[in-house]
Amino acid sequence: MRNKAELYVMMGKEQEAFKQFANVYAYVKSVFNKNYPKEIDRLCTRFQADRLKFMNEHRRTLSNRYYVTGIAVCVLVLFYLIFLSWKKIFKLKESKRKQEEMRRKAENAIRKKNMFLSNMSHEVRTPLNAIVGFSTLLASEEDMGMDDDSRKQACEIIRVNSHQLLKLINDILDLSKLEAGSVELKYENFDLAVYFNELAASMHRRVVNPQVRLVPVNPYEACTVRLDKNRLAQILTNFVTNAIKYTSKGTIEMGY
Repeated sequence: MRNKAELYVMMGKEQEAFKQFANVYAYVKSVFNKNYPKEIDRLCTRFQADRLKFMNEHRRTLSNRYYVTGIAVCVLVLFYLIFLSWKKIFKLKESKRKQEEMRRKAENAIRKKNMFLSNMSHEVRTPLNAIVGFSTLLASEEDMGMDDDSRKQACEIIRVNSHQLLKLINDILDLSKLEAGSVELKYENFDLAVYFNELAASMHRRVVNPQVRLVPVNPYEACTVRLDKNRLAQILTNFVTNAIKYTSKGTIEMGY
């Protein structure tokens, strides 16, 4: 019908062409009015179905997100609880370890204290027994018939043991000062060579075993130092006294 209308236009028959175009328009309009509502309904139905499908997919996606988020939050909370539990267990173990260490230190301190008291009681008892015994002999010398040499020897033993007991008490006091951190050094200038000879002479009197010989090593005629004389004498006396105590025979050298 449209080709016929165009042919009328080419032939110059405008009226016939107009009528023919009118017929084409009427046909197209009738076909459009007939099929358009069905197409609209089909498209609306398809749109509703697609919309429902989209909403379902959207809900499913949101649900999956919520599930994943909830699982992630639960996992994080679980890890956090595990971390807190581990931290608490670690603190408990650390506290238990410290308590065990403190207990061992306390037991060690008690054991050392007991050993110290046992040794000190023995060390104190030895010179004290000598002092008491020979003092008793001197007090009853008229009955015992002691001569002058025995009396002098008893007095010397009392003097030596008195000095030993005094030294022991001073050592205990010095130990207390060391633990309290209140030791004071009194420095002075003196000749170590001369002072060493005096110390060596006093040490010779401590050697009572004839199989032990004390050899002083004094390499200088004069040696000026700045030290605490009392502490120096204490150190040398402790060293030499221990050497004498634990040497059954041989030579003990002391020097600087």
